[in-house]
Amino acid sequence: MTQYSEHNAVHAMDDDMISLPEIAAILFRGRRWIIGTTLASFVLALCYLLAVKPVYQASALIKIEHSQSSLILSLLDIEHVADVSINSSITVEQMRSYGFVRDFITEEQSNLETPSFDMVKDFQERLQVAEKVRGTDVLEITITGTSPQENVQLLNALIDYYYEQRNQLLVSSIEKSLVLLKSRLLKIQQEIALTKEQGMAEKNARSEELKLAQIGIQNKIDLLENARTIAKNDRHVLSDAVSSEDPVRPKYALVIVLAVMLGGMLGIVVVFVREMMRKVLHTSQEAESKTGLTVIAEVASTEELKTTPGCREGFKALRTNLLYQLENAANNRAMMCSPSPVIEQDHVIIQLASELAEAGKKVLLLDADLRQGKMFKHFDTTGGHGLAEKLINNDHSAITIGENLDLISGNSYPDNPSEQLMSIRFQKLLDWGSSHYDVVLINVPSILNVTDGVVVGGRCATNLMIIQAGQTSVKDIETANRRLQQAGVAIDGAIFVKEQD
Repeated sequence: MTQYSEHNAVHAMDDDMISLPEIAAILFRGRRWIIGTTLASFVLALCYLLAVKPVYQASALIKIEHSQSSLILSLLDIEHVADVSINSSITVEQMRSYGFVRDFITEEQSNLETPSFDMVKDFQERLQVAEKVRGTDVLEITITGTSPQENVQLLNALIDYYYEQRNQLLVSSIEKSLVLLKSRLLKIQQEIALTKEQGMAEKNARSEELKLAQIGIQNKIDLLENARTIAKNDRHVLSDAVSSEDPVRPKYALVIVLAVMLGGMLGIVVVFVREMMRKVLHTSQEAESKTGLTVIAEVASTEELKTTPGCREGFKALRTNLLYQLENAANNRAMMCSPSPVIEQDHVIIQLASELAEAGKKVLLLDADLRQGKMFKHFDTTGGHGLAEKLINNDHSAITIGENLDLISGNSYPDNPSEQLMSIRFQKLLDWGSSHYDVVLINVPSILNVTDGVVVGGRCATNLMIIQAGQTSVKDIETANRRLQQAGVAIDGAIFVKEQD
């Protein structure tokens, strides 16, 4: 009676709950994907960091305040003097303005004509001007670029250009005031000379008044000339331009950390997406709960068996369970099948045959894959006459490949494999094998690809399905079982090939 239950399978598939241990198991199984995407992201980040030019930042501090010369102008209260008042907000807007930047670039690169719009915009993006602490009138000016030395030179030149423009405006205002005052002084001097020539007594009071006015204007002129001298070199630089030793971008540590994090998250997403799309089995518990099949043994993969000989215990358990089933079976034939092509199928059958032979059982290993069977390549033999040739010639013989172990290979591929397996001659060959051997193990192609397994399974009392972890899906198992059941073939148990740790 079949161990597969449609009710159990449907019930298992309806159970969509996933536990934390299952999540951990999924992540562990997909660790290669996670590590791979993380390493790939790390390598891409390194390539990016090597390809992109590092950008450095130079910064300086200046103080925005009224100079002595501008204070002198405001105290003298002279008419027609330009407004020289300044504050931090005005300076910030001025230094970042398109016109100021354009004029500065023209000044610095005299070999060029008017700089292009894109050039000015690019420089504006590199330049940052802001008040260091609100209300202090201390401005921090920063500029970025790929060359630290060029950044420092450019920033110093920018500060010099700003003060040059500001001082020129101040000097111009002072000179206008000087022209006005000197003009007034000349008029007073002319009037004093005229008064002396007339020698009029009533003019003495006027003469004294003019002399006082002359002294006052001369004092203002002297102050303005002193203010002009000061204005020509007026600077309030608190900190000259200094470049950062480390680049401001890219942030090497940040890029690496983000790349590793994103790579790891991408790997996790890929693992879960693959898990949802493939819905493959990874443990024997999953196989039993989601398919309704009884797993009679968990066996090691080829690679694990090579590296860890102690993993043979799974095959010993398989041997014991198979012999127990054969004791009460109608014949001693066991078909070994898989829903879809399984890499480990030949390995499982050959290792099981070896364990049976080692236990003293006389075993016939029959490769009934008449399409691409290559089981003979696992042994030191050419395979002799293949199964198809033996059926044509009605040849009931096998080649000995070990103590208690004989082989009939499938190394000849006829045009009508299914018909060959349905023939009376194949039945006679099976009867001969059952009468001359303790156990007949029959290898067949995957159930979903061809009907050969359905044909052979009907002639065997015991039918086992090989499930490979990480490869065989629930859907394939369900479809294969349905196809076998429709032909009256029951699966008596499953062999689960574990994933290599």
